[in-house]
Amino acid sequence: MVRPRTILVIDDDYAMIELLTSLLSEEGYVVRAAPDGPSGLLALNEATPGMVLLDWMMPFMRGDEVLRRIRESANATVPVVVLSANADGRTLLAQGADAFLAKPFDLDELLDCVAHYIPAP
Repeated sequence: MVRPRTILVIDDDYAMIELLTSLLSEEGYVVRAAPDGPSGLLALNEATPGMVLLDWMMPFMRGDEVLRRIRESANATVPVVVLSANADGRTLLAQGADAFLAKPFDLDELLDCVAHYIPAP
C-alpha cells in the first residue's frame, strides 16, 4: 500500500510543530498540524494522512484519548507514532500506537521512523 506523503502532527507545543514541519518539509513530506486533540481528529477526518505524529500530554484531550478515537475511526489503520517525554513506550504500544519516540528524540531516528511508514518514492 502506498501511503500519502502527508504527515499530521498533533502537538500543543508550537516550537515542536515548527521543528517537525521544517525538518519533514525539507525531506519532501507535506506536514499538516493541529494544536490539540479535537482539532487533530477533525484534520484527520478531513484528509487521511500517511501517518500521525502524536504528542501524549496535551490540554483538552490527552494523546491516549486521541489514539483511542483514531483506532475506533475509519482511519484506524493510519500509523500513529507517539512523541512524549512523559510516557511509557510499552504502554503506548499496548494502547495501539505503532511506535514511540521519547522526547527529546534524535532527528535521524525520527526520520528513519517516518521513512519506515512512508517510504521515499
